[in-house]
Amino acid sequence: MQRSPIGSLAVGLGVGALALVGPILVAGSAHATDDAKNTCGSARVEWSIDGGKKWSSAGLLGALATKVSVRVVGEVPKSCSYKVSLAAYSADGPTWKTSGTQRYLGSKTVTLDRDHKSAALDISKHAPPCFGQIDLYGNDKVFDGKANPLPHYPDAKYPLDLIAGWNGGKACAPPTTKPPTTAPPTTTPPTTAPPTTAPPTTTKPPTTKPPTTSAPPTTATSTPESTPTDEQRPPSTAADVPGRLAQTGASSGIGRIAGASAAILVAGVGALLLVRRRPGNSR
Repeated sequence: MQRSPIGSLAVGLGVGALALVGPILVAGSAHATDDAKNTCGSARVEWSIDGGKKWSSAGLLGALATKVSVRVVGEVPKSCSYKVSLAAYSADGPTWKTSGTQRYLGSKTVTLDRDHKSAALDISKHAPPCFGQIDLYGNDKVFDGKANPLPHYPDAKYPLDLIAGWNGGKACAPPTTKPPTTAPPTTTPPTTAPPTTAPPTTTKPPTTKPPTTSAPPTTATSTPESTPTDEQRPPSTAADVPGRLAQTGASSGIGRIAGASAAILVAGVGALLLVRRRPGNSR
């Protein structure tokens, strides 16, 4: 018995399709492994509150700072980026422990990468008017009590990835009330009596009183804007900011290769089944 030439061709097509799919899938797995090695790690970010004259990685800003410059330290992979945000909150007290109910005032986010290793953050229009808190942190989330939780002592130490912070300020002055204005009373002019001649009076020499010494003026003490270090919230990540891949460059290519391979595999198997159902020539 001899096999039909058509059957030999179809079987060859099915084997060839399987042989073609194998190398493509192996190449796709290797590509994905290479991309996994290129994931972004954390980066050290420094800050400055004097326009870049002095840089620091300390966890406390040291003063009310609504204009902060930031920069990433070291080499940055080409496809990696780092988000840094600066946010302002009003508070009920000058320390983290006494901050009470905080209210979100505003924030600003910048992106640091290989081509932009430094940037400036300005939230001066959102500065806390009285007691407040400033947070410099390594992500782009808005902790406003709606999209994400508000900071709250001691159980909600948001935002996460804190780089540096500040607590302080002064109590708001109580509102001043003005006394009501009253119209002056109307007076009737007095009646003039004829002048009377009084006998001359003898004048006594004026008596001099010893000068009184005035007490020295008292100087009012003002509440400092910054609070002691041990009463502020320390950072949790020591200025380490997590990175993100800007683009992987592999997911779309792998999808197209896998789709083409699957189509070839289905065509080959279909042709093989068709040949098996056709009867072969006996002679």
